[in-house]
Amino acid sequence: MSILLWNSTETTNRKELLERVKRNGLALATALRELREDRELVYEAVKQNGLALKYASEELRSDQQLILAAVKQNGLALLFASRRLRSNREFVLRAVKQNGQALVFASEQLRTDRLFVLEAVKRNVLALMFAAEHLRADRAFVLEVLQENGQALKFASEQLRGDKTFVIKAMKHKGQALVFASEKLRADPEVVLEAVKQNRQALIFASESLRRDRDFILQVVKHNSPALVFASDHLRADREVVREAIRHSSPSLVFASDELRSDRDFVLDAVQEDGLRLCFASEKLRNDQDVVLEAIDHNGQVLMFASDELRENRDFVIKAVKRNGQAVEYASERLYTDRDVAIETVKNNTHALALASEHLRADRAFALKAVRQNGLTLKYVSEELRRDRDFVLEAVRQNGLALEFASEELRADREIGLEAVKRNGVALAFSSEQLRADFEVVLEAVKRNGCALKFDSAELHADRLIVLEAVKQNGLALKYGAPQMRSDHQIVLEAVKQNGLALKYATEQLRACRQFVLEAVKQNGLALEFASESLRHDQEIIRAA
Repeated sequence: MSILLWNSTETTNRKELLERVKRNGLALATALRELREDRELVYEAVKQNGLALKYASEELRSDQQLILAAVKQNGLALLFASRRLRSNREFVLRAVKQNGQALVFASEQLRTDRLFVLEAVKRNVLALMFAAEHLRADRAFVLEVLQENGQALKFASEQLRGDKTFVIKAMKHKGQALVFASEKLRADPEVVLEAVKQNRQALIFASESLRRDRDFILQVVKHNSPALVFASDHLRADREVVREAIRHSSPSLVFASDELRSDRDFVLDAVQEDGLRLCFASEKLRNDQDVVLEAIDHNGQVLMFASDELRENRDFVIKAVKRNGQAVEYASERLYTDRDVAIETVKNNTHALALASEHLRADRAFALKAVRQNGLTLKYVSEELRRDRDFVLEAVRQNGLALEFASEELRADREIGLEAVKRNGVALAFSSEQLRADFEVVLEAVKRNGCALKFDSAELHADRLIVLEAVKQNGLALKYGAPQMRSDHQIVLEAVKQNGLALKYATEQLRACRQFVLEAVKQNGLALEFASESLRHDQEIIRAA
């Protein structure tokens, strides 16, 4: 470490010198003695270049504010500070933060102070290089530093860097610190494995013999499979090694040799376990129909990794969507308008109809096949078809909830509404206000799903027959009955027999009635929570629960 000094003719003009030190602090070297005692001048000099402190007067080299400015600009300026300030913890830490080598200029007392050096090293790991020898050989101390910075091992004593037990502990904190271990330990399987577990890149620093050791690399990829990238070339072409790596992490296939990623049998086996591995196969295999179809069986999205040629191939795409309807999303856009592709797609993926061309979505014969298979595809057909009475009827016969996507006019059609709630009582939610007040329609709905009571008119909330049918199907439907229904003995009894938890929605009076509470807890012991305070302590009820 060397510090350049200034050597030039002395300057006497203060104003001229002030301008010069602002541009180059070392110009202070040319100042006469009295100007080196000028605080403003020296402050400007050290602010520009901390090493200019060398040329300040002895008195100013004890000026705390001035020294702070100097070490902030260049930590090595600590060399020129007074002995008192070189023993000052705050000043030395400021200097070390700027330049770790500054610790060498600290007082002997500070360089042997364990807590101080630890603080210094946290600010700049290079400081460890200049710590007292006994600290660089202190196991606990160096391990503590290692947790902050893996490079600490570089500056530990030679003895520690060759100590296997210590280095293994160090690797658990910072695997990449393996680069600073002794040559012998970088060839030690136990040490290197510990390092790779913490950081796959540590394998870079292992000995060449270890990176070529098949049994060792098999162990490595079990713990950190992406470390395969740093194994020797012949092991990245080893079937068993690569298979072990991708078993733990599929993307590790990208680190296999080009030869292996082009091996048809190997890649076929790989995509059978995880279709997404196709994206790491060779370009040739991503154009192989059998390989791509095998991958698609597991994940339709992998068609995105197939070759452009296959994604443009009509016959191939039909095969793909027959296996997995999701695949159509990654086929060529040109095929979205293909009727046969669309038909096969909708069979396997209802939502795929949304990708079909506007022309196909308006094609009645095509769309009819779709809604007969899944009524919810009504959502994606043309507006005209959603106004077609016979078409919508077909859709709700397949799935009552398709009523949601019918035109407003047809959602008020009584026949369609009845058909929908017969298939799914919740379809009542999508019926017109008029149908939600229609006794027959609502009765059909609650028979299928008691909670459809939630969607009927306020008037029917109070209809005794409607509410009774609802709670018979689902006791919890009591929640949606009018207040007087929740105090009706027959209705509440039917409700708690079907689901004891319906007791929660009964009136306070009935929740204090022994007969009702007993029926409720027999059906579900948890109903005891909703009984009145007095009945929650009734021994017969507790036993029944």
